[in-house]
Amino acid sequence: MYTSLRIRNFRCHEDLAFEDLAPINLIVGRNNAGKSAVLEALFIFSGGCNPHLAVTADARRGIDRIEFSAEAPPWASLFRDYDTSRLIELAAGASTGLQHTLTMRDIRNPLELARLPIPSAKTEPNGGDQKSVSSAELQPTLGVLELKASREEHEYTAYAILRPDGVRVEPPAPLQPPTRGYFLTPHGGPYIDEDARLFTSLEVSDHVPDLVSALRVLEPALEGLSLLVLADRVLIHGRIPGERPMPLPILGQGMQRVAQLLLRILNAPGGMVLADEIETGLHHSVLKDVWRAVRDAAVSADVQLFATTHSAECVAAAGAAFADAPSLFRLHRIDRIGGRTSAVTYDTETLLAADEMKLEVR
Repeated sequence: MYTSLRIRNFRCHEDLAFEDLAPINLIVGRNNAGKSAVLEALFIFSGGCNPHLAVTADARRGIDRIEFSAEAPPWASLFRDYDTSRLIELAAGASTGLQHTLTMRDIRNPLELARLPIPSAKTEPNGGDQKSVSSAELQPTLGVLELKASREEHEYTAYAILRPDGVRVEPPAPLQPPTRGYFLTPHGGPYIDEDARLFTSLEVSDHVPDLVSALRVLEPALEGLSLLVLADRVLIHGRIPGERPMPLPILGQGMQRVAQLLLRILNAPGGMVLADEIETGLHHSVLKDVWRAVRDAAVSADVQLFATTHSAECVAAAGAAFADAPSLFRLHRIDRIGGRTSAVTYDTETLLAADEMKLEVR
């Protein structure tokens, strides 16, 4: 698990530091404070050295562009103020006591491109030798995103290469990430197929009863869950006595949201789960019990959770849910003043005291 995190020149963050991370972390702050950006930084960081995660970051926000240029590569928005001359630096302290780092650098200079240790990034393929040059390699290189990761005692480098026909990654097969990670966007996203696959994994490991038990917080009459085909799609269905099995989305957005969250926690032992606007679809009356279910699943699977929220009720419910296990939880508020962001951390005791005094911590 990570015990600290520092983000430099990523999205809106010039230099943002979290010094006291816990197994479960809730991030709050005003609109445009950069809460989602922290989750995106963590997602890219947890991938080790996978350029695909950086290149597709905008798509998770619903920006799915097709055409790119040298002036606007698919990774440009990751750099603060779109200034690709900056160096993005992500660093985290691990519970092992070691430091993990990841840097991202945009490369456009033809001379530097030619010196890169990857043939497909050369502006003059194979130094003029045309014997083994593919049609793809003959296309000009518009830019390269270089990722360098340091994990434990190992260092890795990978590249995203922008050409007129799209983005190519070198090496083609990204390194196996050091930990398994999942990212849930605010409104569920197109996760149906992934949900079915993760549910199958729970069936194999006999953890479906744990998921059913947790979902009874939302629907006490839930008898069980199963995979059924509906309109050529395999969907998780909930079974309620006396009723036909219903797809989870039909049983409610809250039911689907909690199921998606727990599916990922239970399938990421020793890894990380990121949930943007974790309270989406949930009534305030069930938030405390949902937090307890999330806590129990995360502890059981040894998963570190990072979530965001705008809801004061969600914050209060989290404080109450962790009152008997304060070391497991931290609240982090991001403030943005004069274009710069900073983080203030509250432990569980401070959060409960603030709630009792009706102090605003969001």
